[in-house]
Amino acid sequence: MWRSDDKLTVVSLALIIGPAGLVALAWALWAMRRAAGEDAAARTEDGNRNPVELLPALGFALMVAAMAVATRWAEQRFGGAGAGAVIVITGSFDVDAAIVTLGGLPPATFTPRDAGLVIAGPVLANTLFKAFVVATTGGQERWRASASLLASGVVVAAGIAIGALV
Repeated sequence: MWRSDDKLTVVSLALIIGPAGLVALAWALWAMRRAAGEDAAARTEDGNRNPVELLPALGFALMVAAMAVATRWAEQRFGGAGAGAVIVITGSFDVDAAIVTLGGLPPATFTPRDAGLVIAGPVLANTLFKAFVVATTGGQERWRASASLLASGVVVAAGIAIGALV
């Protein structure tokens, strides 16, 4: 059952992250259209992994548990600001774990606006980290691939700045 605060949190997050998603979608559509003309045989495939492997699932569960403990400690010691800081820092490594951790906090910890801003921080850090990895490991050809991530990151940063001012 959705509470009205849950709906406001979703709206707050959507207003911050939504424009970046649109930028990423537009860029992806452009890239797909451009790649459609390339020879399929020239493309390389990475090794596929089973998405239901046990070790990554256990690692995710461990990360969520560690984040939950650290966030609860920070909330009790420093209040909502402490919990938000822990979520932003640890969520930079795994945005999904940050979302799960935020959802486990008492509803009064954050206003819906602040909850949206707290999740936007890890999304921004994670996006920029991925752009850095793609740009530095792929050579000149990958710089173009990382441009969409950088553009999305700029839009998320703008959304955070606007959300913080409103």
